[in-house]
Amino acid sequence: IGKSAFSRCSGLKSVKIAKGVTSIGDYAFERCSALKSVMIPSTVTSFGYHAFAECASVTTVYVSKGDTSRVKAKLARSGLSLGKVRFVEVN
Repeated sequence: IGKSAFSRCSGLKSVKIAKGVTSIGDYAFERCSALKSVMIPSTVTSFGYHAFAECASVTTVYVSKGDTSRVKAKLARSGLSLGKVRFVEVN
């Protein structure tokens, strides 16, 4: 997903990243104020700088089974505040 691809997209409420996507660019979802849930497949290995910065409404992140720790660490470094985020493992 390219740099700033969905930055400041105020109408975006959920994101399901397709299997096969390997990276989320810098600022890709930055300031998506209505974004509540994100599904991240195990194929995503690179999370850009501030990819999810100021996405304060995110409450749920869906990840592949066994991938919570890895994704959680990557998201923390990408600017997402994890305080109220619930991680759900899916098949």
